[in-house]
Amino acid sequence: MSIELQPSVPAPGPSTAAGEAILDAASALFSSRGIAATGVDLIAARAGVTKRTLYQRFGSKEALLADCLRRRMHAWQAHVLDELDAAPAMPPALAIRTVFAAARDWTRDPRRGCSFLAAWPEVAVSPGDAATLVRQEEAWMRSLFTVLTGDAATGELVHQLYAGAQICAAIDDDPDAMDRAADAAAHIVRGARERASASASDGPAGDGRRGAAAPEIGDATQYISPMPLLSAIAARTQHIEVGAGAIEIRQHISGL
Repeated sequence: MSIELQPSVPAPGPSTAAGEAILDAASALFSSRGIAATGVDLIAARAGVTKRTLYQRFGSKEALLADCLRRRMHAWQAHVLDELDAAPAMPPALAIRTVFAAARDWTRDPRRGCSFLAAWPEVAVSPGDAATLVRQEEAWMRSLFTVLTGDAATGELVHQLYAGAQICAAIDDDPDAMDRAADAAAHIVRGARERASASASDGPAGDGRRGAAAPEIGDATQYISPMPLLSAIAARTQHIEVGAGAIEIRQHISGL
């Protein structure tokens, strides 16, 4: 499935062996120890270089962190685009599942993980390239889901499910969070397309009701668990009924 979207950052340029060793060491240490707890002395020692070499190549720890994020961003975005390109034609719901599955497998690899989710709590407090890159990655994923769904509101909702699933997978150590969120996202995408088709077939007059109820998600417990993922849907809903063992979510968003 070829889409008109490219990675938001260019492929890393040629680097020296020392530069690659520093990037590899810094990426691994930032992921395992955290950014603040990782000093340049430790990075240099792990990479097998001197601090002088590290500073000559990157200038500062902050610049090194930004380069690590750029490298990871390009690798992830190119990977997910390759996954989509591997299937020349697929319906939007299947394309969404493909992206969620790619993210699930990517984050299960301890050498990868979600660097942006891990970095945000530490970089958000101080404006700089790292915080900008995290926001840029989020914006790119939102754009990807908008392209795949063909609708900005649906794409944003799917992105919220995606982000919520990442948080649950990381914090709750829940390996199935992405799969459940993918089920919910695919259901929402199919419902949105059915609603759009029904509106088109009704013609300009329609049925006279503004924001007619969209197809129901039904028993959301089969799609979303644990509960924090529901906040993503709640952000786009105006009516939530909680019943005995079931949660019915009715969309009341015009055009969704």
